[in-house]
Amino acid sequence: MNFAIKIRLFISIAFFIVASSNSYVLLAQCSQNNIVVAKYELRDSNGNPFSITDNYQIGQPVTGELWVNLGGSSTNGYNLLMTYDIYRNGVLTDSQHKDCLFSGIQIVQNVFVRVRDVTWNWGDKFDIKNIFMFWITGNAKAGTTCIENEKNNQNAQCYASPNGFSAVLPLYPNFNFTTACDFTGAVNFTNITTGGNPPYTYNWNFGGTGSSTLENPTFTFAQPGNHNVSLTVTDNINAITTVTKTLFIPDRITINAVTNPSQVNGSTGSINVSVTGGTTPYTYLWTYPNGTTQTTEDLTSLGKGTYSLVATDSRGCTKSAQFTIKEILTADFTYQTALCNTQIQFTNQTSGGEPPFNYTYFWNFDGQGTSTQKDPIFDFSIPGSYTVSLTANDGTTGITHTKTVTVLQNFEIDVTIFPTKKDESSGMIYTNVTGGTAPYSFYWTGPNGFTSTSDDIFNLSDGSYTLTVTDYNGCRQIVTYLMEIASILSADLISFDLYFNNNLTDIIIDWGVSKELNESIYEIERSNNNAEEFVTIGSILTTLKSSERVKYTFTDKSVPAYINSFYFRIKKTSGTSINYSPVKLIKREKPFSSIHQWQAFPNPSLDEDVYIRILNGNNMASCSVRLRIINSGSFFSTQEIELRSTDIINLNAIFGELPPGLTLVEIHWNSKTEIIKIFRGY
Repeated sequence: MNFAIKIRLFISIAFFIVASSNSYVLLAQCSQNNIVVAKYELRDSNGNPFSITDNYQIGQPVTGELWVNLGGSSTNGYNLLMTYDIYRNGVLTDSQHKDCLFSGIQIVQNVFVRVRDVTWNWGDKFDIKNIFMFWITGNAKAGTTCIENEKNNQNAQCYASPNGFSAVLPLYPNFNFTTACDFTGAVNFTNITTGGNPPYTYNWNFGGTGSSTLENPTFTFAQPGNHNVSLTVTDNINAITTVTKTLFIPDRITINAVTNPSQVNGSTGSINVSVTGGTTPYTYLWTYPNGTTQTTEDLTSLGKGTYSLVATDSRGCTKSAQFTIKEILTADFTYQTALCNTQIQFTNQTSGGEPPFNYTYFWNFDGQGTSTQKDPIFDFSIPGSYTVSLTANDGTTGITHTKTVTVLQNFEIDVTIFPTKKDESSGMIYTNVTGGTAPYSFYWTGPNGFTSTSDDIFNLSDGSYTLTVTDYNGCRQIVTYLMEIASILSADLISFDLYFNNNLTDIIIDWGVSKELNESIYEIERSNNNAEEFVTIGSILTTLKSSERVKYTFTDKSVPAYINSFYFRIKKTSGTSINYSPVKLIKREKPFSSIHQWQAFPNPSLDEDVYIRILNGNNMASCSVRLRIINSGSFFSTQEIELRSTDIINLNAIFGELPPGLTLVEIHWNSKTEIIKIFRGY
């Protein structure tokens, strides 16, 4: 090799070494740059160009390949060594890359050739700078490669570009959008176009309802739902590409629910929820009245109270709602005897229903009367069984509850007076008080300014006497009695006595007169429990005329067994003259219960037959018995039967099924009377 050739080879090698380590060598130093870089391009990992159908998102990591397209005036070269730096978003990330292209083959121009694998984030600006290329001129020699030595770098050519090129993706229009959770129709669009040659121009089409040329417009749609939105992008070299997306714009989240109330003091309520709008699927967070939580859609086994729900859709939008479980409207009541009379006090126990619980009430007292009070007092005029109904209404719902109320006879203060007398100024009144609440106080008023606080009063003259009885609770009963001192049975009456026989079943009346001058009729009159209603129970006709003492006796065999106090008087009729004896009172020394001769069984009873029997049936053969049934004034019947000593009387067989409540059985036999009380349940 001559000296000139050696010098040229040395200079070329030195220049290559310097240029390889300093890629910013000026283009002027490469005077024979007949091979140049036309452009760079980024492709996918399979070497295929990217398409707008690739669903990459801005910032998404991408592994792909760098490709180069060469131009120039000659293809006379091979073993091209390319040195360059890589900048991502203006920042140097890879320096002094060296890649051997066309190793042992002829350089090809105007086609893309793979350079190497590269990685980046989608949307990065990818620049190739400080490019320097060196190749061997001439025909390619097989089996050679880009080796920096004397043999392979003869006839060297070079190319340098400090500013370099941007690795271009295809023009890739794209956009995102955001909507408010509560639908207003306004949608914010964000342009995320990549590739091509910026800067871009934009043309938006909002489903034929509007357009915009802004990069990031906001458009208001009239209705939620699906909308086709197109973005057409034109780059700096007039490349035009359009992308169309179907946008689903959700409606605002709406929560509806069906609530079922709970039983009073129970946990039988439920809430069935229906959520619409937003973007499915939804999640649920319930908060109970006591602070506990639940994540199911629907709730069961709930007691009364307010339950709070937060429903969240897949975008994180939320909607809150509250639901109140009410208790079922329940009407009920209790009742008790009023303190002072036969009135019944009703206590309302209605509960549940629709807040704010402005209840209204309607009471029906078995047709006897009505009331709209909450806790009425009603007076059932006579004892018996009554169907009482309460209808309660909360303003939304009404419900009726019915009970059977039994009114007995002993609810009020019962005052019985026993008047008697022996002459014009010696009238007497005895009293007996039952019912109410003992102890009692008494206050009498009468003629001529008469007053007394005793229960019994004496030495009374003719006139009206009024007694006010007050019990412990302040309840009062007032009775009035007219005292009339009848004309005395002439001055001839010298005795008048009453007494019971040994069995306390008959009353013997004895009286005597000092003389008997005319034919007379003596009528014996009796009143039970008071001296107001006398009836004649027997009479004696006398034709005897005597100036001496005459004695008379009469036995009352019709004394009722259930009464303990009796009043008697003697009425004497002689011609047109009528005279009365004083009134006499007699009381049994033993209580009524000790002299019962009849028994009822079973008593009380339910729906079975009811029987009566005489406790001492001696000498009762072929005895006629008259029975009378009385029940609250609404059931009355009388039957007469023949009784034998062993007979048991089935009342149901004679009178039919006895009605519920209190029934009085009045029994008449052998001039005797007894009343038995029978109570039938419901």
